[in-house]
Amino acid sequence: MPAPETVQWHKLRYKSASELVADQRVLVQAGSFDYVEGQLKIRNGRRVAELEAVSYRGASLDGLEFEDADTRITSYWDFVNRLAVGEPLLREAGLWDSPHPWCNLLVPDHAVEEVLQHLECEGPELYSDFGLVLAYPLRSELIRAVELPEGEVVFLVAALRYARGDDPTAVNAMQEANDVLTELALRVGGTLYLAPL
Repeated sequence: MPAPETVQWHKLRYKSASELVADQRVLVQAGSFDYVEGQLKIRNGRRVAELEAVSYRGASLDGLEFEDADTRITSYWDFVNRLAVGEPLLREAGLWDSPHPWCNLLVPDHAVEEVLQHLECEGPELYSDFGLVLAYPLRSELIRAVELPEGEVVFLVAALRYARGDDPTAVNAMQEANDVLTELALRVGGTLYLAPL
């Protein structure tokens, strides 16, 4: 199957993680978008909840409850290569070759808000200017390679943290935060996607 030439790429902003998750559920159930990713991050001292929704054929945002939107048509290559601009920024900040204590979990739909609220309460020092939390809704019927929590929809939740190599205290704090997050996810019926990195 050839890749599409262009994609419709929406970046939708929300007041809260709960509102973001509600719209992710709508999109994954409708099946009208080809890529759905939630992000929680701290930028310029502000907490941001953002949804990236991409369609290869064009799809409507009707019925969604976002606060603000940025929509564009871009080449498929520009979309799939969008993270390349981050490498020079991470290198300049001294974070490219430093520890990345990441934590990747599969969380049942009924518990994703609890897990994301826990992550929203973590201090900004656990993320630096580049870290973030990703939340991908997945239809369980389409996943075969890993052990999944119960439910038609599960969320891949990833805490992506970056620590300076010369700051072992920060690395330890991030690893401890990952341990707490993993315990929470397992307690609510989640599973490990990957062991914490």
